Amino acid sequence: MSECHILSFPIAKKMTRLGGGRNNRVVVAEYGRDKSVIKSFSIERQREGKFAREVAFLEFCRKLGPSPVPKLINQCKEHGVLETSFEAGSTREVVDTRDVGQLVGFLRLINSDQAVQVGGFEFEALEYVDSIIKFEETINSRRQSIRRVIGLTKHKHLTEIENVISIIENYLMSPEYNSDIRTFAGLLENTRKTIHGHRFLSPSDFGSHNILKKDGSLIFFDFEYSGYDSGVNLLGDTLTQPDTRWAEGARQLFASRFMLELFGINLQSSEPLERLFALRWTLVMVMRTLRVIQENEHLEAVMALNLYSRTNKLAHYGG
Repeated sequence: MSECHILSFPIAKKMTRLGGGRNNRVVVAEYGRDKSVIKSFSIERQREGKFAREVAFLEFCRKLGPSPVPKLINQCKEHGVLETSFEAGSTREVVDTRDVGQLVGFLRLINSDQAVQVGGFEFEALEYVDSIIKFEETINSRRQSIRRVIGLTKHKHLTEIENVISIIENYLMSPEYNSDIRTFAGLLENTRKTIHGHRFLSPSDFGSHNILKKDGSLIFFDFEYSGYDSGVNLLGDTLTQPDTRWAEGARQLFASRFMLELFGINLQSSEPLERLFALRWTLVMVMRTLRVIQENEHLEAVMALNLYSRTNKLAHYGG
């Protein structure tokens, strides 16, 4: 990153590392009174297309017109570095019902007829789901990875992790799982395209962890997974994202407005999606926790896993 032309001139007066960003390094650069945000992707992440997707999404929003996203200032494909405007604002620790209109409004904007006319975005979402087979393949591949790792792991917190795994297995063997999959299949088929007849463009990784609030308006950032996807994949992922907290009533309001306003679907209940996507996220968290405890005593990861497993829609499948 230090060799990149974005940082060569002018030299930043001060650079402050920002939190978050498992896949990249993010800093605030100060040039006198001016500030910008500089994000660098590892070589591995560049190969996965995260840098290209983020740049393409920001360029798309710029061409679309006034959009609630940072402005792309500079980019360097060689080093996988991009620079955006610094947006001062407060983090959204909790998404409340007052935020839902802006969440849905942003998704409607990037999927409007005007957005389709602007064009220029060509990627499928990095973790898009276009079939039930693909969804179940991601579940089974993660279960297999966990089995391999857990067989080689000895740790005092292993029993707690195995208890979470038992919740997963109990749900997968339950009648609810098969019912939920059927519900998901119907929604998947009907959310490939919006009510305008165009493929659904997803910002992906959507939630309070990637939102700022400034003067009452929401600002969205982090689009490295963005691309065309099924709407139900974004919805399920957003409703159950472990870093996103919802105020009472906000989760259900977002789900119903999202499905109605973008796809014309009257969603009776989001619970089937919440169970299925809590399953997927729990598997991700189990795998992360196993990797962490192999390296050192990391009680925080175990606590986060336990908290998520106790509070999502799979909790009652525990023994």
